[in-house]
Amino acid sequence: MAFFIGIGFSAVDIAVIFIEDFNNLSGFLLILIILNIISSLLFHPGTATFMKFGKLSGHGIMTYITSSILHTSIDGGLVYTDIYILTHIKQYIISTELFWAFTMVISISIFLIGILKLNSLIRD
Repeated sequence: MAFFIGIGFSAVDIAVIFIEDFNNLSGFLLILIILNIISSLLFHPGTATFMKFGKLSGHGIMTYITSSILHTSIDGGLVYTDIYILTHIKQYIISTELFWAFTMVISISIFLIGILKLNSLIRD
């Protein structure tokens, strides 16, 4: 159930993306939209399963704090990147690439950790 709760959170993120008009977007922006969808589909189920693992293993506070820090890092990183781009427009591409590399590493890592840790409890 934790996995599907995470999917629900990502569905809201993804639904907001589809409000955009995709007809006038550049290829780079379409790639960013795809990365946003992939990140959301990995990050939210990953943190939900990680926190479920924490609750079942007696580490609920630690997994909640860790998940909150990761979520804050991604959201804060986006705000920082947006502000940085406003003042350094020539570094738009590199700033965006660095942010998404950071975000994808976190999203993939927490997804794998959450699934593997929760599976380890289910198998025992």
